[in-house]
Amino acid sequence: VKRTPVGSAALGAFVEVGVEVLDVLHLNAPLHSGRALYLFGRYDYYDSMYQTEGQVFNNPRWARNTWTGGLNYDINPNLRLKGQYSVRKLGIPKDNMERALSLGLAFYLH
Repeated sequence: VKRTPVGSAALGAFVEVGVEVLDVLHLNAPLHSGRALYLFGRYDYYDSMYQTEGQVFNNPRWARNTWTGGLNYDINPNLRLKGQYSVRKLGIPKDNMERALSLGLAFYLH
């Protein structure tokens, strides 16, 4: 829509680290083959109004930082359980925190 303000440039970046816990702790015995436990953390930054032009103003609400931590557990080679917790901070002074807990179950078909 022509009247909808849109930035002329956006900026986004992230970094994510993870570790396979069972291997690090040497708990992945042959009896439990196919099982894996991944612990991860991620930081995201994005600003969809990084640069603006004309009468469109750079609304700080659209600058967002998100911290996420979670785990993936491979129950067997065909079934994975995932959980994560995120905290997102908006670029405004009040009412700027959003928290989310996500759970998921995935399966693989071969």
